[in-house]
Amino acid sequence: MTEAVDADSTPLVMMWVQDNVEDNYELRNWASMLPGGVMPAMPSLSVGASQMSLDASGLVMTPGDALDLYVKILNEGSSSESADAFAPDGYRDRMFSARAALVGTAKARGGTYTDVVKARPEETFVFLTDEGDALLLAPITITSTFSVPGAQLTLPKRDSALFSGTLRDRAVYTYRDFIVFRVPVEGSEVLPEIIAADHFLTAVKTK
Repeated sequence: MTEAVDADSTPLVMMWVQDNVEDNYELRNWASMLPGGVMPAMPSLSVGASQMSLDASGLVMTPGDALDLYVKILNEGSSSESADAFAPDGYRDRMFSARAALVGTAKARGGTYTDVVKARPEETFVFLTDEGDALLLAPITITSTFSVPGAQLTLPKRDSALFSGTLRDRAVYTYRDFIVFRVPVEGSEVLPEIIAADHFLTAVKTK
């Protein structure tokens, strides 16, 4: 985790991965700390944090179940019946707000907008904190489709660099997001919470 250099900057949680002892560490993912987010205390570098499995017990829910549940909430939106299983967070609030605006824009033109969120468990890491909680570092993929039959869509200038081809009535955006969250130890009355997250556009296509 980085330190904020001034009052206007946000600390980053970075995930460095070493595939084997002969490889250098690679920066695979990073996310900005969310307002109110607190990084849990971790073992010192000399000791190192113990890695946990996605089906580890001794928590309010397994890390894998927590990841699946949060992705379910992201897919279902603000009306999800599971929303209260996690503490409120600004990441999903921003996602749901943007989704509502884009659904409204598409609908007004006779079209549709959808988000499909998928976990990437094979790239997810889980570590044991000093307090016995689990800290999850989880990349997720979001596919956002804006379609207006018969229309001629145009891309914002900032997105054009990621697109090649001919755009007509359908644009498909792919995001590779990164979320960091804590799953409390079993018996805790604290809800699982997202402490850092970021939203990264990686591709724009027509299908």
